[in-house]
Amino acid sequence: MAIDPQNLAQVRDRELRVWDLLLKGLEGVEIARREGVHPSVISRIKRRVERRITAEIDGKASSLKIENKVTLEQLVAGSWDTTIARRDDGGRD
Repeated sequence: MAIDPQNLAQVRDRELRVWDLLLKGLEGVEIARREGVHPSVISRIKRRVERRITAEIDGKASSLKIENKVTLEQLVAGSWDTTIARRDDGGRD
């Protein structure tokens, strides 16, 4: 089925169909036959979706790294404050 490349809804719908079929184990050639397109179209869709997924995962990983860094800094600061307080208190608990 021909889709309008400017119609993002149609493009995303095809990408979802193709990705779903790939996840189900169908070969690109079979998916291309079902979609009525050349197999290279399926390859491009696959690359596009993989790039988006990778970018999303990278973004989430970066966020988690920042959160972990802040948490570690807070833990270190808390430990340092406790160490200073104990030293100033003569080491008594």
